[in-house]
Amino acid sequence: MKDYIKRKITGTSLEPLARKVWNRYLALNKGTANNHRAAYGPFQDHETTDLTRAYDYDRLIEEEKEHYSKIEVTEKLTEGGKHAHKAWEFYWKRVSENIQASSGTYGNLVAYLEKNVPEDKKINVLSLGSGYCGHEIMMAEQFSREYEILCVDINEDLFKKAREVADGRDLGLSFEVRDLNFIEIPPGKYDLIFAHAVLHHIINLERLYGQIAGGLTAEGLFHLIEVVGKNRLLIWEENQAVVNKLLDICPAGLVADTRIHVTEEEEGMEGVRQEEILPLLKDYFYPQYEHLHGAFMRYVCLDERLGKALCPSRTEARKYLDFLIDCDESCVRRKLLKPLEVWGVYRPKKSKDFKQAQDKPDKFSFGDTDQNKKISLDHLFENLPLSNDPGFSPANQQPLEHQKLPLERLFLFDDVRGKTVLEIGADDAALLYRLKERGMRRGMGINNWYWDDQKVKALKFPGDIILSYGDIGSLPLEDESFDLIFTVAAFEHIHDLETAVDEMYRLLKPGGIVYSFFGPLWSSGVGHHLYFERNGVWYRFSDKETVLPILDDYDHLLLDREKMSARLRAGWDDEAVEEFIYQIYDNPHINRYMFSDYMRIFEDSDFKVVHLENLGRMEIKPGVYESLCSMYGERNDFSCATLEVVLKKD
Repeated sequence: MKDYIKRKITGTSLEPLARKVWNRYLALNKGTANNHRAAYGPFQDHETTDLTRAYDYDRLIEEEKEHYSKIEVTEKLTEGGKHAHKAWEFYWKRVSENIQASSGTYGNLVAYLEKNVPEDKKINVLSLGSGYCGHEIMMAEQFSREYEILCVDINEDLFKKAREVADGRDLGLSFEVRDLNFIEIPPGKYDLIFAHAVLHHIINLERLYGQIAGGLTAEGLFHLIEVVGKNRLLIWEENQAVVNKLLDICPAGLVADTRIHVTEEEEGMEGVRQEEILPLLKDYFYPQYEHLHGAFMRYVCLDERLGKALCPSRTEARKYLDFLIDCDESCVRRKLLKPLEVWGVYRPKKSKDFKQAQDKPDKFSFGDTDQNKKISLDHLFENLPLSNDPGFSPANQQPLEHQKLPLERLFLFDDVRGKTVLEIGADDAALLYRLKERGMRRGMGINNWYWDDQKVKALKFPGDIILSYGDIGSLPLEDESFDLIFTVAAFEHIHDLETAVDEMYRLLKPGGIVYSFFGPLWSSGVGHHLYFERNGVWYRFSDKETVLPILDDYDHLLLDREKMSARLRAGWDDEAVEEFIYQIYDNPHINRYMFSDYMRIFEDSDFKVVHLENLGRMEIKPGVYESLCSMYGERNDFSCATLEVVLKKD
């Protein structure tokens, strides 16, 4: 019906009216993170749909230009005024230190580009919404080889001083006035595209993401620094309530009766689709590093009264500023409040990866079950008919070699008798049948790849066992459905493990555990996880003889893409080199988390870590360990190829 309406209306005089009516509906029913994505229905053509038609766009543009033409600017051409408060500088310094400590090679993007872009090629950078270009000038002064930074903004007035500085210092900056809602980015041109606090002003967000993804080189990066709060309000009401309670306990002489009260933006495009920035980002990009932070400190430090009162140069003020920042960080880390800010580095999904993601079902389904409701396990086991598929009979289900040890070790932590078990990444029912033999009450196994070409998305087998399509990042089952979550060789394949761990916590009953045995970790010698066939030859990380012609242990960490490519070209043709580079650095079948990433995710979760053990210790050649520590930080256990972890929900 939607397609029929669209065909009848699109291109006629009724289309603008229909869009305006639909936008009015959205205005009256705002609040969900996917308003535009879900609501545009028949009018949504993703990257080609012009959503600005639903707004008084010319007015919004003029309001944007007028607002930013009046903003006070520092000598370094960054925002002044409230952004120059010492409290803001102090807060951002702490955030930056956290990022530097955990971002590895992505902490210095100029150094990354100079190392990874071929030396005979000029480094091309595109800055979206560059404004006064202070950050772009600072970046330009760091380069030691040929580069060009194109600064793009809708407001010509903002470029005046930056042009003078760039000409006076002979910097490789150029300037163009463009509307980011309609920008055309040349395909495959840029080694880095970055957007600093600009996406929350964008209406045609899908279109811009598509342009960014297509505008990057094969190894190009998208760098995002953004605020991601509530549409038009910028901060979530619960975040505001918490910080005001914290201000209540600060000395009255310090903060007086000043409290945070953010009002909804009515002019320009401030926060127009802010809630959708992160959900849409995942449709187009894989995170290489992502730091979510800031539950409320932005609004404390940028408040005219509080920003001055909490000046860190005064001992008493710094004491309470530190206290508020500690609370802010804890609220985000413990997921008590939603983060309002993100600092991330991303690679675009390849076209084939994007198509595969689009083709996959969003959730598993059972008959006519309402997908907006959480499903009970009792309902599933009672209503799903038994399968007669002989391929899943107990006689045909035997654990694979790499599954045998974790199957044995699981019983050191849980006897499974009478338990309801969820297995994540279940390719078949082999392990669930073994658990059934040990007394498991019933079990469910999920994965998100086996079912791609299957018409039926779930099967039930004798012994109260279900195998189903399922994404552990979003499983539509009732809270506290399982006593035990069991997974072998799955954690290294989950790209958003933080969300997945949160979902496991929700699905577990109090006292339940997650047992995970997984690897190889990206930070280990075989973390490249090569396992593919080419021209009839299999290359398997577990068989060093087949992988050695491509790379040695730790080469994927020690060599950048350019050096890896150069080494491979000595013995392989260009097609083979391209395939090997893709398999090592881009294939989305692994998440490329370092050991330290897993530690952070486990520690920041609501789980208690009751057991953690390196069960795949690798030898490291002399000198390699020191090189790895200098490149990626000492918190990584580079010897750990296989990790066993037990998480408990108290």
